[in-house]
Amino acid sequence: MSSNSENPPWHSACGKVILFGEHAVVYGVTAIAGGIPNVMRARVLSSENATTTIAIPKWGVDLTIGNGTSNGQLLENVLLYLTRALHIQNENFHLELDPGIPHASGLGASAAVAVCTIRALAAKFRHELSEAEINQLAFGCEEMAHGSPSGLDNTLATYGGLLSYRKTADGPQRLPVECPNPIPLVIALSGKKGYTAATVKRVAEYRAAEPQKYQKIFQGIAQLSVQALSAIANSDFETLAGLMNRNQILLREMGVSCSEIEQVIDVALSAGAQGAKLTGSGDGGAVIIYAAQHTDSVISALKQAGFESFTAQLGKL
Repeated sequence: MSSNSENPPWHSACGKVILFGEHAVVYGVTAIAGGIPNVMRARVLSSENATTTIAIPKWGVDLTIGNGTSNGQLLENVLLYLTRALHIQNENFHLELDPGIPHASGLGASAAVAVCTIRALAAKFRHELSEAEINQLAFGCEEMAHGSPSGLDNTLATYGGLLSYRKTADGPQRLPVECPNPIPLVIALSGKKGYTAATVKRVAEYRAAEPQKYQKIFQGIAQLSVQALSAIANSDFETLAGLMNRNQILLREMGVSCSEIEQVIDVALSAGAQGAKLTGSGDGGAVIIYAAQHTDSVISALKQAGFESFTAQLGKL
């Protein structure tokens, strides 16, 4: 329970979408990803009693720390990690989160939760943190949630903007992408949760069974990523939309699309969108759509078909 007299400020973080390079990035192909501005926010209030609580009403989360609720164990462990890292001892508080994206949607929700929680805790307990320190702490949270994260989600959650990401022998290479003008996208939710670890494992099994087929797919995606960087630098979003469609064909061949994603894409393209593809691991999750002047009609058509969607300006800091 929080103090009713308090009205602390909200602290925000970005979500993320992968524009190009899903799955192929695991095998050394460059991926391009962008932060979705301000889709998660958190605030910390004083506790009226001797408990620490977490509330995420939109996700149906209402936890009291230390009461042994198994479905809140990860959140509890993450909060314990952060309070120790920030030297917050013998302090009870109420953490409230307001998400603008669902979890298990491929939109970087867990990293966004971590970043805005860190910012809110630091503000409440007067800890000065650099953006680099916030990013590093969020990476620690991602390790707890995902085991061996790439570092991409927490970096975008912290800084926003656009990044290219590539695995190398010397470790991950993350570089800012030149983006003179923000990329206007519609982001649609397929309604089916996507689970990254299971899908990545399945692709690895497919690749082991048909190495030549998958090598060709990954090479095709690598070429699309190179062309996409040029299109983004030139603000040539119509070309970018065409590259999105071609990437989706390869993802379909890879075996990571699903009927829900394909329905979202069909509805969007039929309503005038120029490009659409899944984003993230696939087999559910979200779809990114370039609709340009047809944005309103695409959103309307998606709503009529039963799909939630929202707009985002990628590359906007």
